[in-house]
Amino acid sequence: MGILEINRFVERMRGVMNKKAYLAILLLLLLLSGCGPASSGGSSQPPPPVKKSTNQEFKLKGGQEVRLEAEGLVLRFDAVLEDSRCPKMVTCVWAGQAVILLAVRKEGEAEVEMELSTNLTQKKDAAEYLDYTVQLLKLEPYPNRPEEQYNYRDYTATLVIKK
Repeated sequence: MGILEINRFVERMRGVMNKKAYLAILLLLLLLSGCGPASSGGSSQPPPPVKKSTNQEFKLKGGQEVRLEAEGLVLRFDAVLEDSRCPKMVTCVWAGQAVILLAVRKEGEAEVEMELSTNLTQKKDAAEYLDYTVQLLKLEPYPNRPEEQYNYRDYTATLVIKK
């Protein structure tokens, strides 16, 4: 039921009921108008896993994992530790960087955490795990204004795993 329908209903009921009943129904309708299916933006569930192979670029949302089934390898995007990249609408002295936390594991091996950065001058855009190299190619969204902040699930990392 939309706001317009609620207003029409309330207008019809106004002449029929006293003020207390009117307010009680209005409050009830307002409370019920917030009920319904949850939007995908507020979901606490991680996105479904992605299936890929080595040497193939892929996108991974915050909280999502990728499976390289032929390799028995799983990579999960756990967090954005820092996003100090210079916003598009600002002139900065330093370009800044974004740092993400990934968890990687292979069947029969312990899970390992790795931090990857968008700052190419520090050469921390890639990390080794067993005989694999995990590389961060891009992190989106790129900030437009300094006050913009995102939940880590709003981010998408473009990655590649090389063997």
